[in-house]
This record gives sequence, structure tokens and C-alpha cells, in this order.
Amino acid sequence: MDHDPLLYEAMFEDAGIDGESLTVLLVRGGTRAEVLRLLGAEPEAGREPYPDLEDIDYSGYALAEVDGGVVAVEHTGYADPSPRVLAALSALGGAAAVTRSNIMAHERFGCARDGAVLFDADEFMYVEEHEKESVPPELRPMFDRACLDPDTDDDAATGFVGYAMAAMHTGLVVTGDDLARAVRLGYHRVRTLTYLE
Repeated sequence: MDHDPLLYEAMFEDAGIDGESLTVLLVRGGTRAEVLRLLGAEPEAGREPYPDLEDIDYSGYALAEVDGGVVAVEHTGYADPSPRVLAALSALGGAAAVTRSNIMAHERFGCARDGAVLFDADEFMYVEEHEKESVPPELRPMFDRACLDPDTDDDAATGFVGYAMAAMHTGLVVTGDDLARAVRLGYHRVRTLTYLE
């Protein structure tokens, strides 16, 4: 599988999903119901196009089961799961990963395996060299290309680098049809700003 961030960006755009403020969660082995439970989501979908964004305390996830797991998307970049929840999600089937961007330009990447967080950073492209040691070896080449030197204007982290690493880590293949199906199934309300819980 070609894990080209630009191809992933095009896939999300073709599905009508804007990547500027977005959380994407990939969970190997889980079901929609299990992922919703761990996210603390309300189990019933409202069937609205998207939850009321005027209520800043809540957002919503659209989820679809794919071959081997679950993809979940959230459109604000402020309802990503805490590291504790990410670890619990990875216990469902051995691996989970989250990538998030928001209007504050905070781009998170986190990955967990078998119930333990391996790496998680709120702004992964700016981590210190010693922090990179916990990045899984198979992700390091892409991770290193995404890291930015704060003293330059390099823009290597644009696109869907975090999503590409999440797909590599979990082994899940998601299509544009899967993303569109998730949206059609409706959104499930979750609290925002739970990252540090």
C-alpha cells in the first residue's frame, strides 16, 4: 500500500471531509459499538449532517467498520481521545492511532499497541530528538520527514502525514466510500477537550 499523505488528503477531500480541523481515529480489531463506548459517546446517532457547533462543549464522531477495524472522524480537532482512551482502544485488536489538526494548528499524532501508548505528542512535528525514540521503527522514516526545524519555514508536515502513519501503524485500509458511509450513518455526540483527562 502506498502511504502517500497527498493521496490520503485527496481521499478525504473527495469524501467531502475538510482536513483543516479534523480528528481521525483508526482502531484495529474493534467494532463501532466498542469504539463508541470507549470514546464516551452517546450510542444513538442523531442523523443530523453534523452536531451543533455552537455548543463548544460537545462534538460528534462518525464511524464505520472497515476490513479489520474501525475508522472514526470528528470535524473540530477538539474531541480527540486522551492517551488513556487511546491505550484502551488499542487493547481491542492490538493497535490504535489518532491524528488531529485544529484551528490552532496543533497537529497531534499518537499510537498505541496492546493497551499501551507508544508515542503521543500534541504537536508531533516539533518534538525533541530524545522524544522520537518511542516512535515505532517502521514509522520513523515518515515521522522524521514530517518533523520541522523551528528555525526554518519548511512546511513538510502539511498534508496527511499523521494519517499516513496511523494507517501504517494499524494496517487498516480505508477508502473514500468508507468515509462517506461513516458520515451517512450519523454522528455520535462526545465531549470536547478530553485530551488531558
